[in-house]
Amino acid sequence: MRELLEEVKDLENNKKGEDADCVVSTTKVEQALKQLADLKLEETLGEEIVAQISDPQGAEVKKLISQLEQFKASIHEKPESESQSEADGIVYQFSYRPEQARLAQTTRLAELESRLNRLETVLGCSTDKLSRLTSATKKGSLMEVAEQLSATASMLDSSQLDHIEGRLGALAQKLEGITEKKKQVQQDDEKDKMILELFELVKKNEATLASIPQVINRLKSLNELHSKATDFVKTLTEIEVAQAEITGNIENNKTLLQGVQESFATSLNEINSTVQNLDSRIKALKKK
Repeated sequence: MRELLEEVKDLENNKKGEDADCVVSTTKVEQALKQLADLKLEETLGEEIVAQISDPQGAEVKKLISQLEQFKASIHEKPESESQSEADGIVYQFSYRPEQARLAQTTRLAELESRLNRLETVLGCSTDKLSRLTSATKKGSLMEVAEQLSATASMLDSSQLDHIEGRLGALAQKLEGITEKKKQVQQDDEKDKMILELFELVKKNEATLASIPQVINRLKSLNELHSKATDFVKTLTEIEVAQAEITGNIENNKTLLQGVQESFATSLNEINSTVQNLDSRIKALKKK
C-alpha cells in the first residue's frame, strides 16, 4: 500500500493539468490504509496468507522451496518411528493448515462467483433470454437446456454422423422405391375424385365425429326396444287378421242361422198343417 501511495503521489504530480476524475486522491488512499490497519489482516489471517494475497507468485515460489527443503530433510534424516522398532507397522503423518484450507475455500468461492458472473453476462440480468431459450428448447430449467444442448452437440460426433448418414441413405433408397412404385401405378381420375370427395366429407364432419360413439351406443341400446316393437306390430297384425276372420265367420253363422230359422219356421208350418189334416181325418173316421 505504501508503494501504491507513492505511485498515486507521482501520478498527481504528473497529471495536474488533466481531469481530476482520472486521478485518485491521497486522502482516499490514506483512508484505505487506515481501514486496512484497523482490520489487522496479518493477525486474523496470518502473515503467510497476507503474503500470498499480495504476492501470489512469490508465495508459490516460497512454498515450492519449502517443500523441496522438507523433501531433502526427509531423505537424509530417519524418522523416529524407524529407530524404535520395525514391527510397529507403517506410520503416516498428516499436517493440516487451516489458513490454506480457508484460502482454498476462498478461491473456490471466487471461482464460483466468476462463473456466475460469466453466466450473468451471457444470459443477462433479465429473464428475457432465459425465457426465449426455454421456449425454444421446451425445457423448464437451465440445467435441462444445457443437457439438451449437450445431447445435440454429441450428435455432431463423427461416429454419430456416420450412423445418421447411413440411416438417411437407407431412407433415401426407400423413398426412391416408393416413387418408382407410384409411377408404375396407373392413376384413376374417378377414384381420386371419389377419395377427395370422401376426404372433404370427413373433414366437414370432424366436429360431429366425437358424438358418433355415443350415438352408436345409444342405437345399440335401442336395438332391443326396436325389435320388441317390431314383434308387437307383427302380433297386432296377426290379431287384426284373426279378428277379421272371426268377424267373417260370425256373419256367415248369422246368415246360416237366419236360413235355419226360416227353414225351421216353414217346417213348423208344414208340420202344423199336416197335424191338422191328420186330426181332421181322424175325426172323419170317427164319425163313420
